[in-house]
Amino acid sequence: VDFGHIDTTLKNLAISTYSPFRLEILVFGFTVCYLLIQNFNIYRYNLYNYNFHALALSIIILARRLVIKLWVSMRRRDPLFGNSVHRLLGALVFLVLILFNSLYCAAQLFKRHSWMTCLFLFLPSLVSGLLRMFSTSSASKVPASLQLSRSLRKVVATSLEFAYICGYLPISFLSFEYIYYNPTRILIVIVYIFLNTLVLLSCKLLYTRFIELFFQSANLGGWTSTHIKSMDTSSLPEYAVNEVYAKGSIVRYHDKTYIALGEHNTALPADKMASLLHFLFGEPDRTHMALIGFQAIMVLSSLVIVFRTNHWTVYGPILLINQFLFICCIYVRRKNRKHFWAVGQ
Repeated sequence: VDFGHIDTTLKNLAISTYSPFRLEILVFGFTVCYLLIQNFNIYRYNLYNYNFHALALSIIILARRLVIKLWVSMRRRDPLFGNSVHRLLGALVFLVLILFNSLYCAAQLFKRHSWMTCLFLFLPSLVSGLLRMFSTSSASKVPASLQLSRSLRKVVATSLEFAYICGYLPISFLSFEYIYYNPTRILIVIVYIFLNTLVLLSCKLLYTRFIELFFQSANLGGWTSTHIKSMDTSSLPEYAVNEVYAKGSIVRYHDKTYIALGEHNTALPADKMASLLHFLFGEPDRTHMALIGFQAIMVLSSLVIVFRTNHWTVYGPILLINQFLFICCIYVRRKNRKHFWAVGQ
């Protein structure tokens, strides 16, 4: 069974049915909200103490993903932009303004803080740039299991990056040394930033690449190692690369015994990422329900904190963000539910 042509077709359809730019606007707005919450958590109502240069430069750093998606959407002739020359010129002017504002804010920070402190501001951009330089292979030439591995690592790395920019950097660029803040509240907000970003980017991954990963899971299948005491494993067949194995097939591979889990299994038995792909998308409703359940726990935890503390001006917006993400999880499941029975069910 070869789902290669179906995989390519569905991937192209998925690209044409959503706007990456609109999704990045949602992610950008989410991160800016948390950045403002953390700054308010530190400085409260004393506007004189706010470090607006650090705040503006942090927003510009968060907007770099939006700028990249803006450029990609324009190159793909996204319906949001069309072919208007005026919109193209407006986008170029917008990029130039961002460049000049970032240079001005960076110069002001270098005047008031040490160069080592300012280096931490650009650390996420430097790390992501180095990682992008070392991953030179084309995504189309990478196996599906490795594509999933890259996507999952990117979700975790981006969540850590946003927690660093929105949660940690505001306390690194305090306007005055004598400013008092509660370290416990700071840490709680950082943890919520990381976990909420993890949920949001997981929803984004399921929303944009569900069909592709679903059919790849059906094509690759999955294996699990097993040990059968009552059977002579030497009589079992060796795994053959060009053969498709049915569910329940038992083979030997590198002196180990494996049993097939999917309806059609073409992946290598030792491929852990293919097994993970099958676990996540072999029964996709389980993955969606697990994400909804996790976000429900986040909503309940933020609700408990709101009722047990007097700092509702900080935890109240976090509760609203968690409720919004809970609705997003339910929406993504409803959107993808019509595809649950497309393969093997």
